[in-house]
Amino acid sequence: MLVWLGADTGLQLTSAALTVRPRNTVVLSGKHAHLVCQTNVSTAASLSWKFTSVDGEQQAFIYNDNGLNPDYRRRSVSVKTNSSTGVYQLLFDTVQLDDAGTYTCQDDGGIGEPRAAWMAVLGTMRCDTLD
Repeated sequence: MLVWLGADTGLQLTSAALTVRPRNTVVLSGKHAHLVCQTNVSTAASLSWKFTSVDGEQQAFIYNDNGLNPDYRRRSVSVKTNSSTGVYQLLFDTVQLDDAGTYTCQDDGGIGEPRAAWMAVLGTMRCDTLD
């Protein structure tokens, strides 16, 4: 949240560009997941989603007001937006192990701080028995 104190007037003006931040989540591989970010509709110019892998080696822009990044070739990622409420949902149809990482939403209008959440993905392990 940006807070400005008027030097001459003593007024305090606030503008919370991101009113709902994404939450950390743990999901099973192969299941659905979603991350939500909500902006203050009256102040947000646009919003973007970015991804950073667990090891930090992969970083990718996923979405902005121009739509999904065609170079971000994840199998099942989409974005659902509602301009009247300012809700931007990052949807994963079928989560894979390499979807684990940090997802950051940011108001591209320069208001407020970026907000990030991590997604941990749990895989399944196959155990064979020895005879």
